[in-house]
Amino acid sequence: MRNTSIARIGGALAAAALTVSLAACSGGQSVAEACKTADNAMQEVNANTSTMLQEAMSGDADYAELFKPVQEALDNAESQVTNEEVSAALGDVSTEFDGLVDELSGLEIPKMDDIDPTDPAAMEKLNQMQADMEAASTSIQERADALTKAGQNLTEVCSAG
Repeated sequence: MRNTSIARIGGALAAAALTVSLAACSGGQSVAEACKTADNAMQEVNANTSTMLQEAMSGDADYAELFKPVQEALDNAESQVTNEEVSAALGDVSTEFDGLVDELSGLEIPKMDDIDPTDPAAMEKLNQMQADMEAASTSIQERADALTKAGQNLTEVCSAG
């Protein structure tokens, strides 16, 4: 079950990251210029996504630190985008990403090497962590879905402009 929860969380993160990375925009601070700035940020996000996801699922991750470069790239892009429509859409992506990181920050993935399967207390702790992860996976999936929707909205704004 633990691997299933981790796989679901990893899948949700990967889907959200892919959607956000697909929010690549083209075309003036006009919409096109603003979208180019947003696209540059999304490319930076995409370049680091695989590594971040692997680290996140390792059990050693400090999520607040792990995703900080992505948050900084999004914040930087937001500060450069002055087109109101693109700024609002990019702001939604950033807000949803921050919310996802907040959800992940409370998640603890134990290292299996540190658990003695013959110790009933350790196994009880593992069962509780598994239940916590299953509960968190629902919330994380909801956040990932909201991030995906925000990324799709950014893509639509940029495609229309």
